[in-house]
Amino acid sequence: MFRLVLAISALIASLAVAYYFVIFLPSKEQARQVELLKGQQAQELKEQKAKEEEKLKIAENKSLREACLTQAQTTFNKETAAFCRDASSTWSIEYMKNDCGTENAIDERLCQVIAAEIQAIDEDCQLGGTNGEEVKKKYAIAKDSCFRAYPVN
Repeated sequence: MFRLVLAISALIASLAVAYYFVIFLPSKEQARQVELLKGQQAQELKEQKAKEEEKLKIAENKSLREACLTQAQTTFNKETAAFCRDASSTWSIEYMKNDCGTENAIDERLCQVIAAEIQAIDEDCQLGGTNGEEVKKKYAIAKDSCFRAYPVN
């Protein structure tokens, strides 16, 4: 009887050990592997989302930068046109003050210079002088602010 109890006890203990190694431990390891895989997938998804957001941000910044640069160019063009109109008007007034083109012209050479300047301004206005440099400087600052406000790298 004692041997029977001892044999049953040994059998129960060995079944418990067998259950631990054959059933419990593999299922625990499998659960750990599943959790690890879920964690890796979540991390990959997070990284992919971050990359997509970065691409969208870059695309948005490119679009906003282009709009900003277009606005800066439009403003520059308007200011250049205004500068050229003002310069042309200034030279035209000077031309008229000297009665250029008439017999009453005070200085024929001055009239020729003024007429040449008016023609050059009308044909191909170049930004020069203090006001022209100011227009160029404002344009450069506007472009620079577009590049700083909307980086794409």
